[in-house]
Amino acid sequence: MFEIKEYLGTKEQDKVPLLNYMYNAISKLDLADFQQINRKKRLMALTLRTPELMAILLDMVNDIVDKFDFLPLTKGGRNRVMKAKKWARSVRFRKILRSMVFDMLVTGEGYLYLGAKQSSIASQLEGLSDTLKGRIWDEDILNPKFRHIASSTMIVRHNDKNITGYTQKVAEIETDYEPGEIIRITLNEIDGRVEGYSPLYSVPLQLELLWLLWQNQYDLQLKGNMPDYLVVAKNMKSSSASAKALENKLMAYNRPGNKTHGMTVLYDAEYDLERMERDTSLQFEDVGKAVSSLLANLFQYPKGRQGIKTKESAATKDSSGDSERSYWITISQIQDNISEVLDMQLFEPFFGVQLVFDKNYLHDQVVENTAMQLRLNNLKLVNDMMGITYQTRIKEEFLLDTFNNKGYELTDDYIEKAEPMMSQVPGTLNNQMPKNTLGEGMSVQDRSKKRDEEMSRERNTGKPNGV
Repeated sequence: MFEIKEYLGTKEQDKVPLLNYMYNAISKLDLADFQQINRKKRLMALTLRTPELMAILLDMVNDIVDKFDFLPLTKGGRNRVMKAKKWARSVRFRKILRSMVFDMLVTGEGYLYLGAKQSSIASQLEGLSDTLKGRIWDEDILNPKFRHIASSTMIVRHNDKNITGYTQKVAEIETDYEPGEIIRITLNEIDGRVEGYSPLYSVPLQLELLWLLWQNQYDLQLKGNMPDYLVVAKNMKSSSASAKALENKLMAYNRPGNKTHGMTVLYDAEYDLERMERDTSLQFEDVGKAVSSLLANLFQYPKGRQGIKTKESAATKDSSGDSERSYWITISQIQDNISEVLDMQLFEPFFGVQLVFDKNYLHDQVVENTAMQLRLNNLKLVNDMMGITYQTRIKEEFLLDTFNNKGYELTDDYIEKAEPMMSQVPGTLNNQMPKNTLGEGMSVQDRSKKRDEEMSRERNTGKPNGV
């Protein structure tokens, strides 16, 4: 029964939720370590040989680690920001972050090495200015104190309640790390386990299938060739001397390495020449497209950005690039997860700044700003009517809360007396043209689609510059 009685008898204040492992039963075995590394190595190998998946993942890495900046925690933190930028440049932080993000998408977790007991970061900061004023580090020289660690070599050490450290295992060499020496960022953590989880763990069979499809096509081209023409000799037996002579003549003409094209003359019988039809289509094409579409769905990747699409996905609105909202929400959530961990363990304690990623997709912000503007316009109209009719007005506190998107109900507590207001004649500056003259000949749906397409074009190619 392991140690059930011990846990049942634990005092209430000492109770800590257990990790989902039979720790006491497997703590003395190497099976858990093998499983952690083996599943990551297998998935990484499947990914690196699957071009359909690599196209998706590399595109996601570019979207996640696109542009970022640093914001100071306090006012007047310009020097802190400059110091963080110099350090990031000196260690090639962007490149290291890209490698970590790729590992995280594939294996569910990414690793960064901070140095022994985090003292390396402090030592780097002390001599940072002198280093940058001196020679520039060669781009192929890895920083000894801050670098990316391959996730497929890392083991998470833990007991039945918490993480105790990490071990890197390469071949027979093992290196132990304290929790403070490593930054680990997980894509997902499920089922009460410490290992990171990637949705790719659910599709090893599909990745193998894609490999087999391409292998089958390769074998077809390499070993399944067909003759251009079929020579049919009428009234000629295969054992006859004429048949042997014909065979030798055709073999001599079609010998390996022969680069000539032309006609050969045949005698001694009546012949028919039949041209062979070749099947040049990619076998199992629909299966490959279906699997590629499934891989895209795992990360909400827009089907319109895929090079090869199924007929069903090509007919959807998303295929034209109009709807990418779910994908960009996923990207934004991953960015927030990364910045949160890096801020807590690196940038806030050592630099006094926060890492902020640029958000490339602004559709939600546009909608939110439009809704806020409508709320404020309505409040202004109500405020003016109350001032004219009842000599009252809405308190500034409520207006500020509305601006900050705090949805409070307008009650008497937010109403105060005001000076009498004279009735105002509405102006004409905000008058809109009749809707029937805007986009004449276009339906509401067509105008909406045209606007969405223009927003998608500006995200991909930038705003028109008039050239």
